[in-house]
Amino acid sequence: MTVGDPLSGIACAAESKEPDTKKSEVSEPKDPRELPKPINTKGSVVEVIKTSERSWKMERNGEPFFIKGVGGSNYLDVAASFGANSIRTWGVDAKTGELLDRAHQNGITITVGHWLGHKRHGFNIHDAKAVEKQKQALLAAVRKYKDHPAVLAWGVGNEVEIGQDGDAKVWQVINDAAKAIKEIDPNHPTVIVIAELGAKNIKLRMIQEHCPDIDIVGLNSYDGADHIVKRYLDFGLNKPCLLTEYGPPLHPRDHFGMVAEPTSSEKAQIYRKIYREGILTHPGICLGGYSFVWGNKVEMTDTYFGQFLASGERLAQAEVFHELFEAPTPTNRAPQVQSFLAEPQSRIIIKGSSGKMKLNVIDPDGDTLTYHFELKTELQGTVGGDHIAAKKNLAEFLRHANPQSAEVEITGAAPGKYRIYAYAFDGNGNAATASASVVIKKPVSTLPAPPMTLPLTLYSDEKPTSAYRPTGYMGVASSRIKMRFDSPDNPKAGPTCLHITAPQNAWSGVNWQHPANDWGERKGGFNATGAKQLTFWARGAKGGEVITFGLGGIGAHFVYHDTAKVSREITLTREWKSYSIDLTGKDLSRVKTPFTWGAYDDKSAIQFYLDDIRIE
Repeated sequence: MTVGDPLSGIACAAESKEPDTKKSEVSEPKDPRELPKPINTKGSVVEVIKTSERSWKMERNGEPFFIKGVGGSNYLDVAASFGANSIRTWGVDAKTGELLDRAHQNGITITVGHWLGHKRHGFNIHDAKAVEKQKQALLAAVRKYKDHPAVLAWGVGNEVEIGQDGDAKVWQVINDAAKAIKEIDPNHPTVIVIAELGAKNIKLRMIQEHCPDIDIVGLNSYDGADHIVKRYLDFGLNKPCLLTEYGPPLHPRDHFGMVAEPTSSEKAQIYRKIYREGILTHPGICLGGYSFVWGNKVEMTDTYFGQFLASGERLAQAEVFHELFEAPTPTNRAPQVQSFLAEPQSRIIIKGSSGKMKLNVIDPDGDTLTYHFELKTELQGTVGGDHIAAKKNLAEFLRHANPQSAEVEITGAAPGKYRIYAYAFDGNGNAATASASVVIKKPVSTLPAPPMTLPLTLYSDEKPTSAYRPTGYMGVASSRIKMRFDSPDNPKAGPTCLHITAPQNAWSGVNWQHPANDWGERKGGFNATGAKQLTFWARGAKGGEVITFGLGGIGAHFVYHDTAKVSREITLTREWKSYSIDLTGKDLSRVKTPFTWGAYDDKSAIQFYLDDIRIE
């Protein structure tokens, strides 16, 4: 991802994210006499020194310097107390000088980011005048701030390559800026910042070919952050790296297709794992890192990336850094989330009824906790972490007895998808968070389905007697499913059979549906009461293929659903065999999905054959 406003002081990535500085509190020292003495009284000298083949170290004013960093410009006193020695910014603006002073007073350095235009924001990398204009603005900032003792390094752009990583001009422009920076300021290294490594490591290949004046490669990574340095090392680029952004995964989804947000306590574990396994295990190649984001940002959810709340409370994912940076334990600790439970467990509430959520939290100091809940519609997706506004709190649909209650009732909301946010506060500047998706559904249909004529043929060489159609393609690779309904390849009966190919390394499947392409929102299905079994013939192309067959695929939370669901996992042979699935005793009053198959193999695509599929 990346940012929308280059002058925000914080922007973002991974691809990344742009913290919403309007939502963040700035930590201002109350009395200058309380501040630590300056580290230095003049500009620092920072060097990246090669110590051996594929091994480097950073020195600042002649002393070893490993970056214990956080991304953002807020809460610098807290960062310093937790052992941080550096922050990262994404752009230069009118507040940069004040920020450098404040960082220096707190004993913190800054990798000062210079924003370079992005393609999706309309910047044309091939417009020579525009490129030169942004370069001159960048160099003016370097001249202005290069002798400030808080400057550690210069960040040259942030994920500029997104949408154009194969364009050599992109990398040449970045290198040209880095080269010009070093001519003005040889005392601070240049850092390019990229979102992951790119398909087939294209970004590393481009840096290798076009960026000789880049000293350090900054890596923005989330889902793969704990092993990105290993992948970088395996590529063999002759430059050190650092993690310029890392945090919780970018693409988690629950069974509703909505964001599956970890709790604040789970996020602390994520940061711990990335720092220990992704950064510390690669000394000499990785010079440190910056967590994302030391502040608050609305993206994916209101609380997904922020290590603090918008109101300033510190969360577990911030507190964990005192441990990682080997600083003293805070005198008061953040509450820890044990669970966020739903009733009903499915988090599906039928319109006219209510649902309940309970946040289970413990406080390590025994502080009395207070709770707050919010119900909102889901945030829209963003491109590259661009700024979006938070949604309105639909407080009128929540019943929360009092601030001391860890339970809340959801009632009265219109059908749709929502997110319930839960907050626990300890009264001492700490908090815990959790969120979960909630779906409000229309009342389940009680309309009877028309009777099914038995036996019912779903597939054969005969003219089909069924209104059902195999239209319910499933799985992330569903477009790669192939079904040939007139295959002459050794049919069981008649001239043809059904030949199915399921893709490698991706679960996939197909539902027979009525009406076609319906997943429970439209009237349909038939009453198969009296049916005894689902029968079919099957064989594998090689033998040993494991396929799950069944009836029923639409859950009871949908308006028009299957009243029964039954399945059987079968290992196929190369020879045709007859199989059956027992339907006796099942509620078959509405069968929307009379036949379904699903398969997965991580080693190869699966090929199998079906013939004579019937309900009898």
